[in-house]
Amino acid sequence: MNPLVFTLLLVSTCSADVQDLTGKVMFFSGDVAHVEIPVSRDIDNTVTVCLRYRRTEHNNDTKQVLFTLQTRSVPLGLQVRRSDDDFTVKNRHDLIRYRNMFRQRKGAGEWNSVCVTRDSETARVTTLERVQLWVNDMRTLRGLINTVWRRTPGDLAPKLSLGKSRPFQEGETPDTTDYHPFLGEVKDVHVWDLILSPCEIKRFIDYKEGCSDAFTPGNAVNWKALEFTQGTVSIKQA
Repeated sequence: MNPLVFTLLLVSTCSADVQDLTGKVMFFSGDVAHVEIPVSRDIDNTVTVCLRYRRTEHNNDTKQVLFTLQTRSVPLGLQVRRSDDDFTVKNRHDLIRYRNMFRQRKGAGEWNSVCVTRDSETARVTTLERVQLWVNDMRTLRGLINTVWRRTPGDLAPKLSLGKSRPFQEGETPDTTDYHPFLGEVKDVHVWDLILSPCEIKRFIDYKEGCSDAFTPGNAVNWKALEFTQGTVSIKQA
């Protein structure tokens, strides 16, 4: 395997311009390494998040947060965690845990594709939400969650946090205390304000640059036109 070309850019806690990260990866190497990405559309009712990751050799069985989709009033709006062969989706205040369902997940040093979809249907006092997780070529059934969550007026725009998310302010600590920051590489981060069809998700999972049919980039977060802030990560050539 050819060695990766190392650090091209260190993203610090200041703002960054919109960048085309085609052919590049974000490298997370420490406890404070994380990135926050503003989401340009309203994703309260329907959302699809996709990305690719590969973990380091020393990061096998550790519980890790891959990403968190959050607003100010809902710090854990949607979160995907991994641990060995288990994946957990935390949707607002509820957990869906998938145990031993992804044994075909690739090992350290190999890329894994992850997608999660959520759509909501609001009744009088509750919201019925359907969540589905894809890991490489495997997908779960659509889990159903009943919640009394309501969006409160004055929410800030949503944002996507990669790695272990920071609290918004002192005393606001998301429920990730038993999970460690993600250590490894992330690329091809996309968010849509709709539910992608299984065929479109399959195109994302199977996509190899220059070798297969392109998928439709995210309309709320697009790796080819990405704005990211408040993180400390290395940007490298893939």
